[in-house]
Amino acid sequence: MERDGLIKHSGTKISPYFTVFALVIGIVALLATVWVPDYLPLTDYPVHLSLIQVSGIPGGVEPLSMDRYETQWFTPYAIPYLLARTIAILAPVEVTGKLLLSIYLLFTPLAIIRLMRALEKPSWFAMGALPFLLNFNFSWGFLPFLICIPLVIESWIRTIRFLRKPGYYSWLGLTLTLVVLFFCHLFGLLIALFTCFALMLTRFKDPRKLMCSLTSLILPVAMALVWRYRLQFSRSDAEFFISKGMRFAPFSLKFKFFPEYIVSGDPGRLSWYITGTFLVLYLLYLLPSKPKKADDQSAADTSGDSPDSGNRQFCGKYGVILFSTLLGLYLVCPYSWLTAVWLFNRLAFLLPIAALVLLPGKGKFPGMVWTLAFLVISLYLAQATITRFDRFNSEALPGIELMRLIPPGQTL
Repeated sequence: MERDGLIKHSGTKISPYFTVFALVIGIVALLATVWVPDYLPLTDYPVHLSLIQVSGIPGGVEPLSMDRYETQWFTPYAIPYLLARTIAILAPVEVTGKLLLSIYLLFTPLAIIRLMRALEKPSWFAMGALPFLLNFNFSWGFLPFLICIPLVIESWIRTIRFLRKPGYYSWLGLTLTLVVLFFCHLFGLLIALFTCFALMLTRFKDPRKLMCSLTSLILPVAMALVWRYRLQFSRSDAEFFISKGMRFAPFSLKFKFFPEYIVSGDPGRLSWYITGTFLVLYLLYLLPSKPKKADDQSAADTSGDSPDSGNRQFCGKYGVILFSTLLGLYLVCPYSWLTAVWLFNRLAFLLPIAALVLLPGKGKFPGMVWTLAFLVISLYLAQATITRFDRFNSEALPGIELMRLIPPGQTL
């Protein structure tokens, strides 16, 4: 086994330097989709930029924010907008939005690498997740939800580490991660709570450890309930907000448009091609290989009840529980709850990422080929995304030039 910082390699001859190089190139390509186009044609993205603009930042719409808006800090979305408000003091609002998207595209792969390490998987598995970062959420520009995704993955890592080695600091780290998630996005917190709870149930044979782990969920759950109580009794529009209830979309949509949910978020053949390529590479990796005698002896010596023997068997219990919980959530998740919509659509891209933890650490498929294949896919998808964004920019250019003629401080 070879370690190099965040990068871990086992069961493969792939160079750690090549893995780092491939990951850096892949991440830079994804970041280019944000920084190369002048304007990002992401559906809800302008709405979030407008909210940043009226949040009282220097150069913002100060009278509008004073007369019609009230700042709420004990609420989901607080941290993303506080972060945006801080950045916007020094940079234009368009640059602020791109920096927030860059945080998502940079820290999500790093969180996935840490997850692979926690489950004793080769770090180059994370290359398989890069194409799925340009997903439905990215195409819709859900800034607060995108910011919370690395934290959701971090909550899984901290839960696994706490279950393996309980301690005060690991418990505190998990609790604080969930608290920060509450201030980022409520749906992200719910995903983390369900998955962490499922992972904790692996300690059902030891009630003391089970109860100790469950206590880390108390504070974030209590904060969510208090927020819900305050929303119901402290806001004039609470009746409208809560009356929206829960709505379900036709069940067939979860399968019919699944490729569009996990890649690019736009209908088209590209998402189907990339999803199909992922499945082919995934199945090729699972092809049985004839083990050497030394490997047979090692397997015989290590076939005990290790928590998650990722390098020796198909998958450990943590990987199975993580994937099955996310799959169950996706199948039962509604289309909307209260005023939040596109719920199961947001969750879809986590399924291929969770599927990666089911892979064995050693497989017949060469790690070098896996890394190169997903690097090429990521580069091609980034190029296609930039081309699509540039096309939208060229179509919107006359309107943009017209808006530039509006004097500062004027409204229509």
